[in-house]
Amino acid sequence: MTITIDLKEAAQVLIFGGFFVGSVFMFAVAFVEVAGL
Repeated sequence: MTITIDLKEAAQVLIFGGFFVGSVFMFAVAFVEVAGL
């Protein structure tokens, strides 16, 4: 079995994953800030 990694596909996955994690993190921070007040 050969595993080929497409750089464009990998980049899209990393960008999407980073955006998703960043969005969740920002939402969590905003929620904590609002709840803290």
